Amino acid sequence: ELLVKTFDASEAGGGWLVRRPQWLEELTRSGMLDRSYGVAQHLERLESLGASNDNLDPIRIYRQRESLRILLRDVLEIAPLPQLLAEQTDLAEACLLYLDRLLNPEQSLTIVALGKFGGREIGYGADLDVLFLGQNPRPAQNLIGETALSTAEGTFSTIDPRLRPEGEKGPLVCSLDTLRVYYE
Repeated sequence: ELLVKTFDASEAGGGWLVRRPQWLEELTRSGMLDRSYGVAQHLERLESLGASNDNLDPIRIYRQRESLRILLRDVLEIAPLPQLLAEQTDLAEACLLYLDRLLNPEQSLTIVALGKFGGREIGYGADLDVLFLGQNPRPAQNLIGETALSTAEGTFSTIDPRLRPEGEKGPLVCSLDTLRVYYE
């Protein structure tokens, strides 16, 4: 029954189960469905996976498995919708932060969450509306480029930086002064 409900609820979730059917048993038998992880806990777990800037697939796999875990919590009505949305947001934020750490070790980029991402209400398959602050566009380009890639292990959430002060035509990364002027 759970399998049918999962396939009915999400094409992506069904695809993850087709690819890795063992996840259903792993997630339902290990007490994982009773847990809710925050950003800090996800970051700790991501750190243990051995991902590197040359091998980001462990992060993709982790994101899929955790997304499936949250979906199962939803299908089984274990948690209310606002909590599930916050859990999805925490997962997306942790994956984005960890990916940024690996790709941009100088950490010269500040990422501001906007839209439903900033409001901690992202749903399944939602893109991440962000604003980049810094001086150099290269770290933002690295991040957007990597999240756009599709590998055998899947994809990341799409990053959407179009909500920046000057819109799609403006610079990808803006300074704090530019942001201050815009909001004033």
